[in-house]
Amino acid sequence: MYKLYYDTELLQKHGGMFVEHTSVEADKELQTNPNIMLIYIAHASQHHGKFECGSDSIELFDNDILLINPNTEFKLYSFNFAKDKKAKGDNAVGIYSCSFLPDYLPLKLSKLKNDFPDISDFLIGKIPYIYTHDTNELFIRNMMVRVIDDFAYNQPAFEYTVKYFLPVIIINIFRIYSASKNMSIAANSNMIIGQIKNYIQKNIHSKVSLSELAKIHNITPRHLCRLFKKHTGMTFTEFANRMRAEKLKDELENVDRPLYLIYEDFDFSPQHLNHIFKDYTGYSMSEYKAKFNYKVDNPLFRNR
Repeated sequence: MYKLYYDTELLQKHGGMFVEHTSVEADKELQTNPNIMLIYIAHASQHHGKFECGSDSIELFDNDILLINPNTEFKLYSFNFAKDKKAKGDNAVGIYSCSFLPDYLPLKLSKLKNDFPDISDFLIGKIPYIYTHDTNELFIRNMMVRVIDDFAYNQPAFEYTVKYFLPVIIINIFRIYSASKNMSIAANSNMIIGQIKNYIQKNIHSKVSLSELAKIHNITPRHLCRLFKKHTGMTFTEFANRMRAEKLKDELENVDRPLYLIYEDFDFSPQHLNHIFKDYTGYSMSEYKAKFNYKVDNPLFRNR
């Protein structure tokens, strides 16, 4: 059985924290983490993630975040939601997993309780976990990537960079969480467009049917097209392709994965993906990765 967390002895051996890029399979056994755990859903294609804690059950997608209290019982596993047997995608959900001792952070979280009332409830265990989603700029994801690379590559003084990156990550998680709780829900057409945008984002790797979405919301495809153009300035197809191009752009810049693995995440041919990407950026995917990936011309990663 896989373990997402590490015992106290191992964490102490590594200075109080251990972080890695790993994955979860279709294992549904109950787990209990002995220390604070941060889980970031890095890659979830046709096989999405599921988090269960008590009576709560949450379907997990790309860029979802979980901050879990010590000694919280939970299940985290991959499952295949795709109906199409030919659907593309990995057979497991990729995650960034970070376990750390409660006294590892140089900043005491209790000092932030005036800014974030939820921190107090989290610290005393009233809230067993925090669940939220990264910003559009993927601030948390990009910080996690840097932490993992510093840790995995044993960069000089990584003990200090990792230790001071983590409080920034935690603070921003609570910022996002607090903002999402206070966010009002838009009504009528605004809500419909918001839901459809969210649906496209969660199913960015698959083909999305406008007529099926219109049927779900009890409106005609023509009316949905008009609403979409009014609220986004783009057609439905233009918007979906732009989001796919942004997803590809982000991966090519910030994740060091071979192109063939990126292609396998999508239910589209490599030729179609490159066509979408080149229309949006002016580059092929291979050209863009060679020019803009964060490891390019970075002396820290030469000859690795």
